[in-house]
Amino acid sequence: MLKTLTLAAATAVALGSSAFAAPRVERVTFTSHGEQIVGDLYLPEDLDPARPRPALVVTGAWMTVKEQMPARYAREMADRGFAALTFDFRGWGESGGARRQHEDPGAKIADIEAAVAYLATRPEIGKDRIGG
Repeated sequence: MLKTLTLAAATAVALGSSAFAAPRVERVTFTSHGEQIVGDLYLPEDLDPARPRPALVVTGAWMTVKEQMPARYAREMADRGFAALTFDFRGWGESGGARRQHEDPGAKIADIEAAVAYLATRPEIGKDRIGG
């Protein structure tokens, strides 16, 4: 029996905590400087609207979209009790923007600020508990 439990624990560590529980993922949209931003909000399995949760904005490295690196981190954070928002920056992925795949650090900062403002409108999020 101990050998079976050890194998199960090793498998869980190898696969990450998402092997046992999958957070709920909600497609969301918000605006940044007149453009629609498309994101995925990862919510903990035991979410209780009466108990607002801390939230995180999770972004990726240069030239990435929400389904890549940010999704992995957001899923882990939701497994640990946080709400976690990933999104495509303006001009990337599913988000709006005329200039496609153009790296603009100033615009990305503005998009992150818009993401924080969006999270602050959600009733299940602690307004003073939003980070990145």
